[in-house]
Amino acid sequence: MSITQHPIVYASGVGPDRAAALAEEFSIRTTHQFLEHYPFRYVDKTQYLSIAQLTNQSNEVQIKGQITKVEELGSPRQKRLVATFSDGTGFIE
Repeated sequence: MSITQHPIVYASGVGPDRAAALAEEFSIRTTHQFLEHYPFRYVDKTQYLSIAQLTNQSNEVQIKGQITKVEELGSPRQKRLVATFSDGTGFIE
């Protein structure tokens, strides 16, 4: 078996949890698949913004906070769930 056909779990720095995440999110199971994976964009998941920092131009962001209110609105045939999320600097629905 070629080294590139070994399961990704045996690569240095990749344990069972990270290997499971790679398999689930990107269908990467071997070192060859890992080397041939070219993502079409980069999403930085290390930065968090506050609600006060969000703008209409904010595309993909991460925020931390709490769900402070949950309601079911609408008629019985067209109900929708509305949640209010707050982080201390503001709130969003």
